[in-house]
Amino acid sequence: SIMNWSKQFIWKTKSHIIKSLFWISDSDVAVQTSAMKNLFINNLGLSSDKIFIYPVFTELKKNNFTNFRNKFIYLSSGEEYKNIDFLLDAFIIHSEKYPNSSLVLTVSKVYKKLFNRIKKLISQGYKINNFELVDHKTAIDLLKKNFILVHSSSVESFGLVLLEASQLGNAIIAPNLNYVHEVCIPTLTYNLNDLNGLIKCLEDSVNAN
Repeated sequence: SIMNWSKQFIWKTKSHIIKSLFWISDSDVAVQTSAMKNLFINNLGLSSDKIFIYPVFTELKKNNFTNFRNKFIYLSSGEEYKNIDFLLDAFIIHSEKYPNSSLVLTVSKVYKKLFNRIKKLISQGYKINNFELVDHKTAIDLLKKNFILVHSSSVESFGLVLLEASQLGNAIIAPNLNYVHEVCIPTLTYNLNDLNGLIKCLEDSVNAN
């Protein structure tokens, strides 16, 4: 389609400009994971010895959880690659069998279409609580209250929330992708193209010991 072609053209143009600037400046690059390092090498043609890995995060103490098997949370903004619509599709089907399951989100009004969909689902009786934009302390407090982190993003530069949830001791449902395995050991994984796979993970987490 014309829109897809336009997006590809813009991406390629940006890539060429960024690549040229790096070559001209002979700059070093700091990234947080080897996956991001490989992206810089493969997409921008940068030399491996110009890219350095420096993970930046705050260490958190493990939380003492009560096992909330049917409480889910996804701390995320509403960009398309975060795949929140995909998560909502799975949660709706899951809720038909497990009506007591709940989902916490943090999507602001900036993402109008997604925000309105969430608002409509809440009005229809689905147990969804959207805190909108939250600060870091609130995000950590929410992780401590909701045992299962459900992550649905197709790509992350670091996946900080995965690392934080892992340190706190949350159970983690996440796509079976490299960026996930670089920062945590997920409890359950699924194929990001398989809605039934995510639905099964939600169900398995409710029924798991």
